[in-house]
Formats: sequence, C-alpha cells, structure tokens
Amino acid sequence: MNKLSVKITSRLRVNILFFPLLAASILGRYAAAFLLSYLCAVLHELAHIAAARKLNVGISYIEIQPFGVCCCLKSEIIQNPSAEIVIALVGPLSNFAAAAVVYLLPFTNEYTLYFTECNIAIAAINLVPALPLDGGRVLRASLTLAIGSLRAYNITVKFSRLPIVLILSAAVYGLLTHSFNFSLILIGAFLTSNLCNEQKNISHRTLREILDYKTKLTPDSMHRSVVLTAHSSTPARRILKRLSYNNYHIVHVTDDNMRIIRTLTEGQLLNALTENGIRVLLSDIK
Repeated sequence: MNKLSVKITSRLRVNILFFPLLAASILGRYAAAFLLSYLCAVLHELAHIAAARKLNVGISYIEIQPFGVCCCLKSEIIQNPSAEIVIALVGPLSNFAAAAVVYLLPFTNEYTLYFTECNIAIAAINLVPALPLDGGRVLRASLTLAIGSLRAYNITVKFSRLPIVLILSAAVYGLLTHSFNFSLILIGAFLTSNLCNEQKNISHRTLREILDYKTKLTPDSMHRSVVLTAHSSTPARRILKRLSYNNYHIVHVTDDNMRIIRTLTEGQLLNALTENGIRVLLSDIK
C-alpha cells in the first residue's frame, strides 16, 4: 500500500494529500470547480467498476487521490487481454458520453460548460498511451494478445517515456512562449514518478508472473498448446517473456546442430525459474 494512503475500509483508501487540496479549494473559493472535477473522475471510475464486474474481473480497492479516483484490480497480471481493453476504454468513453449529454442540454451556464470541458480533458488525458493511464493499459493488453504479458509490459513501460517527453516538452514550450500550463507539469511529474516505480518493479513482476502461471491449470480448464524452440544456452527468462496466460507452452531445447535434445513443459520451466532464479539456462534445467 502507498505510504500516503489511509485505509478507511477494506475496499476504500484515501491519499492524505487529498485533504489539503480540498481545503485549499474551499479557502480559494474553487470548491464548486473542485467538486465538479471530482464528479467527472468518479463517473470515469464507476464505468471501470461496472465493466470489471460485468466481465467478472475482481476489484481490490478504490483509492481517493488528490487529482482523481483510482480503481485497483486484484491481479496485476492480465489474464484476459480483451477484457482489459474493454475495462480501460469504458472510462474515457463514459466521460465523452457525459460531456455530450450535458452539451446537448437546452440550457447552459458556467458550470455545465466547465463540466463538459472537464470530462473531455479527463478522457483525453487517460487515452495517452502511457502507464498507468487507460491508453497505456490498452496498449499493454493489445501487445499481450500478440507477444505475451511480460514482454508486452516491458515494451509498454519503455514506450511510456515518449508521451512523458512530449508532455514535459509542451510545458517547457508554454513557459518560453508565456502560455505556461501548470497542469502539464503535474501530469508529466505523475507519469514520470509512476514510470520510475514501474521500472523498479519489473523483477518483482517477473516473480508474480511465474507464481500466477502456476494457478492457471485446473481440472476443468482447457488451454491451447503452443510449441517454442530454443537453443540450450538460452536463459529461461527469455522463454518466460514469450509466454501468454491463456496458452500452455512446450519448449523444445536444441543443440548446436538444431537437433532436439529434450522437451520441457511449462511446469518444468516455471519450477526451475522459481527454484533457481530468472538467470537459469535451459541446459541447467533438470
């Protein structure tokens, strides 16, 4: 749990930075704008929650943060990439829908205009392809369908640097042209901080991935088999990057003459990784 988060109930947490921001908004007479912004964020997360429940994806907890609300899923490993894409996209789509409904009302005032603009802004920001935003989740899940979850995660983390650079560059450009936008600095700082945490957690995520794979097969489950072929000197972690959750993998190990010298099951590979670490070679697996 984040050190700045306070656990209210088993399903609700509050970031302590939320309270000074709320107080500052009230004292600065921006309470209405603050509450409208939060209403947009709540609508966004309610859409995520509704989609997750519809698709039978477990929700761990909801956290009230300084600049929005965060819905955290029980598993960080993508077990159903298609469901992950749907859950990620319904958030921004709900904001666009809310903006359209309010825009079409027969009356308008400063609050309806602000509500419309805020919904569009939240939707647009969340579609940026950088973790942990919805756009980053869609990118990661889409890649998972093609190359496996761990490899997709690593690529998405690396790709997330590009939007961050563009956002911070736009903030610097605004400063130089006297059209400074402080929100860009906040968004860039948030994404940079998250990217640093994601890069630090790659090794831990690898271990979580291994343990999660072990729960995949049950007596009533069925998976498509995928055959991989690799040289005996190949590190087992490279094979791990090729695995996908919804398939069961068989690895043919070859010698220098490309002859198959042994065959490893997914279970043997995962046991070797957990017992000997991610640096173990295929030739060392007994």
